[in-house]
Amino acid sequence: MRKGRLFGVALLILYLFAGCASASPDAGGHVEAIQLPQPQQASSSSSPSSAAQSESLSREIAEPSEPEAAAASSLPGPEPESLTRETAEPSEPEAALACLAGVQEASSNQGGAAQVLTPTAPGDKTFSDPGVSIDYSNAEQGYVMVQYSGSNPKVKLQMSGSNQTLYTYTLRKGQFDAFPLTSGNGTYTLKIYENVSGSQYALLASHSFEVQLRSALSPYLYPNQYVSFTSSSAAVAKGAQLAEGAKDNLEVVQRVYNFVTENVVYDDGKAQSAAAGSLTGYLPNVDDTLRSGKGICFDYAALMTAMLRSQGIPTRLEVGYVTGGIYHAWISIYLQNEGWVNGIIHFNGKKWTLMDPTFAANSGGSEEVKQFIGNGSNYSTKFVY
Repeated sequence: MRKGRLFGVALLILYLFAGCASASPDAGGHVEAIQLPQPQQASSSSSPSSAAQSESLSREIAEPSEPEAAAASSLPGPEPESLTRETAEPSEPEAALACLAGVQEASSNQGGAAQVLTPTAPGDKTFSDPGVSIDYSNAEQGYVMVQYSGSNPKVKLQMSGSNQTLYTYTLRKGQFDAFPLTSGNGTYTLKIYENVSGSQYALLASHSFEVQLRSALSPYLYPNQYVSFTSSSAAVAKGAQLAEGAKDNLEVVQRVYNFVTENVVYDDGKAQSAAAGSLTGYLPNVDDTLRSGKGICFDYAALMTAMLRSQGIPTRLEVGYVTGGIYHAWISIYLQNEGWVNGIIHFNGKKWTLMDPTFAANSGGSEEVKQFIGNGSNYSTKFVY
């Protein structure tokens, strides 16, 4: 089932990402870049509907056309760039890294019992406008809940934090979705846009609030819209099975890593659909990936992230570029006082290290690819989920 060994890193990359990143975000057709209203700084205030509508009359945003979405290959990152501006690479403050040492590792791994954290919307801190509900009661836990209840079939959420990286999400009607607060402490501004016609969107509502994370790890332990799982998910059950009897978190990572790379193959059909633009707004389904044993890079990363988070291991799903301008998704994992995983990734116990399940699954044991994976300079992170 595994792809045959490929000769040379360049050939491997070209093959592996025929659909996951068949072109750079600039390829596949031009999208008119209409400037999105800039994120407003902290005032801890919300704009009423009338003001939002007034702003929308003069400021509109463009949704990527199908060719642009195809270039993005279903990954979430390029959309904010095409909607607005070049975003800054997220950075983790030294203070955030320092506090990681105080977070106790989950003890679930030795027994394999799932530690599934569930996002909730208790209604303690909220903002509402016609058609929109924002619940940031648990912002200190690293997430915000947003619900759209209007009638518009195409709605976007844009969110920015203290590092000014702008994230764009698609809102689904009638349900609360969790969105991670991955820009650290500070002021977050959320803006919701409804489709007006064609590729034009108008501002519906805006709200800003302050965030002081209880732990820098918190956003990377909860499920969210891109890494969606519950206590009843098959992926969570499989993660618990793999973790059963493991002596520590590192062994859990090794087992999950081995399982995903050995049992999930690259889905060429889905990759072709992504390249054709038919997967616009694609969200991974970790249970579908587990059941089918197939997926594109986003599916690989989401499945492993869900398994590890459910076992209490902080895991980040990251989107960005690898050498050569290839758009890609991978994951990073934080472990304390640990060592190597499969001789490919090194955890030095002090910082996040890169672990890319897609490259490893299709490398055919290539030492050159292993070295590529282990060298963080080959990756440029744009968005973190």
